[in-house]
Amino acid sequence: MSAGRNASDERCDIMVDTKMTVEHPEKQFWDELDKVHAVMLGLEGMPDHMQPMAPFGDPAGERIWFFSRKSSDLVDKIGAGTVAHMTLVGKHHDYHACTSGRIARSGDVSAVEKYWNPVVAAWYEHGKDDPDLALLEYVLEDGAVWGSSNSSLKFSWEIAKANIKDEAEPHIGERNHLHFASKAA
Repeated sequence: MSAGRNASDERCDIMVDTKMTVEHPEKQFWDELDKVHAVMLGLEGMPDHMQPMAPFGDPAGERIWFFSRKSSDLVDKIGAGTVAHMTLVGKHHDYHACTSGRIARSGDVSAVEKYWNPVVAAWYEHGKDDPDLALLEYVLEDGAVWGSSNSSLKFSWEIAKANIKDEAEPHIGERNHLHFASKAA
């Protein structure tokens, strides 16, 4: 444990705050997105499977940026009005999100500059000028989140309680809807 932190701070890093899932789901979504290296991204109505992609979150713009290749099947199938779905599993497997929104290829040079880093650069031989570089802009419209306890003690208690009382279901987390302003735009 680092200096200045106590045991409860450390616990907060490990377990998702289900109260936040209820009261501030959008903030929690962006916080959790920032902690992961990859999400699963797919296009609505396409027979292809979702694929892992590195997300670059822009909470103020309610969008997520992705670097890809122009030659990829995913980029090839993106057209006007394409809807994408993204799933996120939190770093500690106690947070899950599913979102949908519009995805498009973008020519936003400032976004390339903002999110370019050595990990992204490793995939593109000619750097930011690589002819196969595609920047994708995913504008969030709708979503749902689930925050659950990863405490084995809480889980065991809820399962035992549900088995003792036939009418009680285990309560190990919370679900909420994400409301993005861009849906109205």
